[in-house]
Amino acid sequence: MARSDRKSPPRLLSAALLLAGCLAMQGCLPEDPITALEFSPDGSHIACVSELRGLTVLETTGTDFRTLARDMPIGNSISWSPGGRRIAFESNAAGNWDVWLTDLDGNTTQVTQTRSRQQHPMFLDAQSLYFLTNGAGKSELYIYHQDGGESHEVVAPEFDVLNPVLSPDKRRIAFVSFEDLRPQVFIFDSETGAAEQVTSGTTLFDLVPHSLAWTAKSDGIGFVRQQPVGGGKSAKAGMQSSVMLAMPGDSKGAAPRERTLFSENGKVGGLQFAENSRELYYSVNRQLVRRDLESKNRASVTFQDFAMTMPRLNPATDALAFAVQSQFVAVRDTARAKPRFLIRDFQEKLQLAEEYFQQGKNRKTSDIYAELASGIQRTEDPNITRFLVAANQLRLGQAREAVRSVETMLASGNIPEGLPEPYVWRMLGYGHLIYLSDPHRAMECFAKYRQLVSLQESGTTQSARKTADPVLDALAILKIGDAEMTERYAAALRARINGDFDGMSAEFGTLLAQYKSFPAIRDEYLNALAGYDREIFVFSPSQKPFAPGRQGEIEYLERFVRLTPASPQTDRVKVELFQKYIESRAFDKARTLLSQSLAREQAISPLEGIGDVFSDYLEKPETEPWLEAAMREVFLHPAVRPALDRAVGEAETRFLLHLVSVKLALVDRKLELARTEADGALGTWGEIPEAERTATLHYFYGRLLTFRGREAELRGLFAEAATYYDQALDYLRTNRADEFEFYFEVKFRAAMLRDLLVRSPELLRKLIRIEQVGGDDLVNPTWDEG
Repeated sequence: MARSDRKSPPRLLSAALLLAGCLAMQGCLPEDPITALEFSPDGSHIACVSELRGLTVLETTGTDFRTLARDMPIGNSISWSPGGRRIAFESNAAGNWDVWLTDLDGNTTQVTQTRSRQQHPMFLDAQSLYFLTNGAGKSELYIYHQDGGESHEVVAPEFDVLNPVLSPDKRRIAFVSFEDLRPQVFIFDSETGAAEQVTSGTTLFDLVPHSLAWTAKSDGIGFVRQQPVGGGKSAKAGMQSSVMLAMPGDSKGAAPRERTLFSENGKVGGLQFAENSRELYYSVNRQLVRRDLESKNRASVTFQDFAMTMPRLNPATDALAFAVQSQFVAVRDTARAKPRFLIRDFQEKLQLAEEYFQQGKNRKTSDIYAELASGIQRTEDPNITRFLVAANQLRLGQAREAVRSVETMLASGNIPEGLPEPYVWRMLGYGHLIYLSDPHRAMECFAKYRQLVSLQESGTTQSARKTADPVLDALAILKIGDAEMTERYAAALRARINGDFDGMSAEFGTLLAQYKSFPAIRDEYLNALAGYDREIFVFSPSQKPFAPGRQGEIEYLERFVRLTPASPQTDRVKVELFQKYIESRAFDKARTLLSQSLAREQAISPLEGIGDVFSDYLEKPETEPWLEAAMREVFLHPAVRPALDRAVGEAETRFLLHLVSVKLALVDRKLELARTEADGALGTWGEIPEAERTATLHYFYGRLLTFRGREAELRGLFAEAATYYDQALDYLRTNRADEFEFYFEVKFRAAMLRDLLVRSPELLRKLIRIEQVGGDDLVNPTWDEG
C-alpha cells in the first residue's frame, strides 16, 4: 500500500470531509476512541490506534501524519521495531486474529496464519518478535524469526501466559499466570530460559492482570492490586488500589521481593515509569497523575480542563504522550512545557472545535474556525471558507450575519463544491424561521429545498426515497397560514435548540392537542424528542445539553399515544415507551403494554429485537442493570410468558428464550425450573438447522452446558459440574466459538472445583454460599457488595 501524503493538501477538503464538518457542527461526528499509543524508539513519531481511523503515525514535532494498514481492523496492541521503521500489530482482516507488519510507507504483510488466535506482538530485535497464541486451549508465548519464518514456544508449556510485557533491555518478559488457581506475576529470563514467580499472597481477585509495567532500568516490575472498600450503611462502596513493585531474584541468591509503593482511592491503570526511575505516571478515576516515588509528592497532570489517560513516555527523552478525552493525541515535550495537541486531520480539528463549543468556550471555537478558514483560503474552492465562517457565526449567535452571508453565496452561485444545494436552502430556511422570526422567507427557502430534492429523486423508486423529512413537515405547517400554529411551532423549535425540554414540551403539547389530525404536526412532535439533532439543528446545536430525563420522555410519549391512539406512528411510539418503562423499572406498565401488543397484530412487531435483548442479558447484564429485573418482572412473568411462547416462532429466538429462563432460574435457585428450561433449550437447539448455527449460537450452546454445570454445583454435585464444564470447553474448541475470556473462565472454574474438592470441600461449599448472595462469573457476573 502506498504512503498517503498527510501535509494538509487542498484535496483534504473533499466533499466527504466537508459533510463530516457539517456533522461536527451538529454534534454528531462519530466518536473514535483511542485504544493504543506508542512512541517510536527515537521518539520522533507516535503510533496511534483508534476504532475508525485504524493505525496512524504522527510526527511529534509537527502536524504530519500518515495512515497505515488502511481499511483493516486493528487490535489494541502494537510494537515498534528497534529501528523505528516497522510496526507490528494484531488484526482479523483475513478472518482470524493474526500478527501483521507494516512499514512507514504502508507496505503491509501478514506474519502468522493459523486457526488459533494470535495477538499481542512484541519486537525482540529487527528480525524477531514475540506474540501470544491461544491454540490447544491455553495462552502460550511464541517467538517468530523472520529469517527462518518459523515460530516456536518460548515459556514452559505448564504456564498460561497472560498480558506479557517485554523489559526495556529486551532480556526479560513479565506476565501473569495462575499458581494454585491464583493470579501471580512471573518473570521469564530469555538468557536462562527460566520463569520465576515474583509475587505471593495473591487472593483470587485482587491482582489486576493488565497493570504490568517495567521500570526504566528493567530491574523491577510494577503492578496493581485492588480491594473493595466501604459499602456499609454509612459508607459508599468503592475501590482501593495499591501500586506494587516486584524485584526479581539475582545471581547472588537474593530471593524475589515485593513491596507497596503507595495506595490510591479508585481504580489505577496505565502505569508508566519515567526514565529517571523516580517518577511514575498513571491514571486514576480518569485523571492523569504524576508521583515522585522518593518524595511521595503527587500532582495531577491537566490540560485545558480535558480528561487525560493512557500516558506514554518517550524512550529517548522525557516527553510524554497521552490521550485527551479518549479522542485526541497530545504531547508534552518537557516537564515544564505546556502540552499541545497533535491533530491528525481536518475532521479531528472540527471535533476539537466541537469539544470547546460544548464547554461554552466560544472564543476557542472561533479561533479554530479562523485557523481552518485561513488554511482553506489557499484551497481549490475558497467558497468553503465563507461557508464555514457563516456556519460558525450561526453557531455562535450571529444569526443575521450568517443568513446574509449564505444568501449572498446562493445569489452569486458560489456554493461550495461538494455541498448539495438543498442542504444550503435547508440551513437558510431554519435560520429565518428560528432566529429571524420570518416565516414567509422560511417558507420560500423550504419550497426551494423541496423543488431541488424532487429533481434529485426523480427516477428513484418510492421505497428508496426518504420517508420522513422534517423540512417538508415544516413547509406543510407554514403553508397552512395559521399564525398561532406558526408562532407556537417556531417557539417549540427555539426551546428545543436551547435545551429547554419543559418549554418545548408545552408548545408541542398544545400543538398536538389542537392539530392532532395533521400528519406534519405529529411528525414534528416526535422529531423534536429524537431526530432534530440530525436534521434541522445542523449548524446550531444547543450549548445547553438537551436532557429531558427518562420520566419526562415517558410523559411526552404517553401524551402522544393518548391523543393519537390510531395514528400510523403510535405502534412505533409504544415500542419506545416499552423500552423506557423497563429502563425506569415501571414493570407493571411494561407488562401491560407487552401483553396488549402480543394480543393483537400491529405494524411494528413487539418481538422486534427481542433476541438482542436476550443476548445482552446472557452476555453483559452488568452494562444494563435493568435487564435481570426486566426478565423476571416482564418477559418471563407468569402473566406474560404463555403469550410470549405462543408469539415466538423462530427456533433461534425460542432457544434464547429458554436459555435466559435457565439463567434466571439459577439466579433465583429454582433448580427444578432450571432443569425444565434447560431441557426445552436442548430440544429447541435440535430444531435449528446445522447450517444456521453461527459461532455466536455455538457460544450460547456452550453457555447452556455451563448452566447445567452450575445447576449441579447448587445441588452439591461438584464432580458432575466439573464434567459439564469440560464438555463446554470441548464444545467451544470443536466449534471454534472464539470467546477467549469465557473459555478461560470455564477452564478456571473446572480446575477450581476439582482442586477444592480434594483440598477443602468445606471451603468450596462456603464459596457457593457467598455466590448466592453476590454472583458468579459464569452465570450471574453482576457482583453487589454481598
